Amino acid sequence: MAKKKITKYFSNSDLRWVEALYTVMKSYPGFYMPNVFTYGTREYYAVYEQMYREFARANRSKYRDRNSLSTAVHETGHAVVGAASRWEVYRATIIPSKNRAGHVSYTPESENAPDIEERELIQDHKPMPDQLEIRRDLVITAAGFVAEHDYLGRYSTAYHEKLIVYFQTRYLDEQEQKPAMTNWHHFTDWTSRIIKENSKLFELTLADILANKDLSENGRQHLNKTARTQEVNLFFN
Repeated sequence: MAKKKITKYFSNSDLRWVEALYTVMKSYPGFYMPNVFTYGTREYYAVYEQMYREFARANRSKYRDRNSLSTAVHETGHAVVGAASRWEVYRATIIPSKNRAGHVSYTPESENAPDIEERELIQDHKPMPDQLEIRRDLVITAAGFVAEHDYLGRYSTAYHEKLIVYFQTRYLDEQEQKPAMTNWHHFTDWTSRIIKENSKLFELTLADILANKDLSENGRQHLNKTARTQEVNLFFN
């Protein structure tokens, strides 16, 4: 009898590997777990880039290469959930650049900002972001791999995002004294609901991105104006 899947977004074997990695890193000398919530810290970089590359190398034969459809679905997820979380989308594209198959940006500054590997990494211990920022970042970061699975019915290869969301939610579990993966399920389920609530807008945005490679100006304005936004209190309760 096949074992029951613990989550839709990881295979059980991958989940065991990721949990073992989290267990090692939370007691690793010099690794300050709260820093995984702050982009640009060495801890964020270690999870988002270095651990992801090792995982991808070890599992290269297991996953399909990304194609334009999976990339467009992924970026549409980020765009729709970002707009629904009250972040105005500045650009959504599937035009490859540097190490990215596509990306979504929310301001002109973020569009032109250097990638994390090009920055001088933050070594200091940073305070945890506020609750609104943590929750909004979690649903937006999860949106790409959630959209790929829910729309295409297969695992996303965006393990850099899965890893950072897993580390962040597991740390929240421990701080809140909740069972492991409570926050993972909460935030991935919430992300999935946002996409379903905006299903027509998702389809329109996806078609626009596939047709133009870059989300058109009309498509961008429509997305930002018509996304069913989340009630602000949901980010605080």
